[in-house]
Amino acid sequence: MWDFDYQAVTAQGESFNGRVTAESAAHAARQLADQGLEVTALCRVDAAGEPLQVGGLDEQNLEDRAWAQRLSEVISRRHLWLPTLDVILQELPADKARSATEQRLRHLSGDLSIEQFLGRPDGVSLLPLLTSQSEPSVDSLPARRWLEQLYCAQRSRSILRAWWTYPLVLLLITLCMLIFCAVFVLPIFREMFQDFGLTLPAPTKLTFWMADQLTMYAGRNLVYVAVGCLLGIPAVRWWRRRAGTNRLLGRLVAGSTANLRAMSRLTGTLAELLGLDVPLPAALHYAGKASGHAYFAEAAARTAEALQPDSARKAAAVADTPVDPTGRLPQTVIYALAAGTAGRPCLPVLHELAAVYAHVAQLRSARLGASLPIISLLVVGSLVGFVVISLFMPLVSTISSLA
Repeated sequence: MWDFDYQAVTAQGESFNGRVTAESAAHAARQLADQGLEVTALCRVDAAGEPLQVGGLDEQNLEDRAWAQRLSEVISRRHLWLPTLDVILQELPADKARSATEQRLRHLSGDLSIEQFLGRPDGVSLLPLLTSQSEPSVDSLPARRWLEQLYCAQRSRSILRAWWTYPLVLLLITLCMLIFCAVFVLPIFREMFQDFGLTLPAPTKLTFWMADQLTMYAGRNLVYVAVGCLLGIPAVRWWRRRAGTNRLLGRLVAGSTANLRAMSRLTGTLAELLGLDVPLPAALHYAGKASGHAYFAEAAARTAEALQPDSARKAAAVADTPVDPTGRLPQTVIYALAAGTAGRPCLPVLHELAAVYAHVAQLRSARLGASLPIISLLVVGSLVGFVVISLFMPLVSTISSLA
């Protein structure tokens, strides 16, 4: 515990000087705020009563601590709602989607920091329910609506995984057929071509080479595949974590499904935080982290730095209008940050942008899933057709030369 000398004013404008004992400056400021005092100066003193830190808290620091404390209190309300949500969840069908939803609720009930909670899309979507003044109840329509949306999201993921079942099974069957042909069919053609002394075209040579890889060198190729997976999977994860595609191609991949999902999380989190009176720089910082995309997280962080009062780049903003120094954020998002009254962020536009981004990403995922069977059939058909044509090419050339 420490002693703090403070200067504060009441709501009526009366000034007070005194000393308070608390664990930290933040606790001291909160203790005085509970007494109806607005702290104007606060410094810690030692046992002899001498000041150790003069001006330990200014107005900006107090404001930052106030909204951080308010946001922490809102997030802590999840412990009141999660048992109720778990009761409502038991009414849904007992399937994989419900099991995945239960697992997400367990993750939300853990000891999460502000950044960890906001880094979860389901945590951000829970904020409107936590900020409501209603008490937890199984009859709460917002609670049921949120839980149904989370359940439907998990069900959509299950459907998306199921869409990959057909292509994988088809490719596995095709691989088995190719191995069968390489063992029992292609040796007959190879021997026949050798007996006739035919000069094989390049497609036929390629077919025989692939057959050798599937039969004579199968063990070696399995080792190559295993080593490639051990090296390739971490490399792909590192590339995705660093958003290498965005850094390399920039705006050429701005409209990809992954980018749309990241922007949906970013704008949705930003709207919720601004609705809790979190300052725009801090909201941008948290929203960038919540996007789960390093490329946009860096853009949001640099935009937040440009909005800081003590930033040298403050001159790049006119009348507090946000400016993205990286040029990575969509112009619609930058416009929404100053489209409200008095140049403030427009929350309805941010919410609408988040919904639009999520809807477009969902449509693209659905189209990809629906086209997977057709794509797999085209790939398998092309492969089988290539093998058949390559085997008959020497025969056709021989008949043509005899004619």
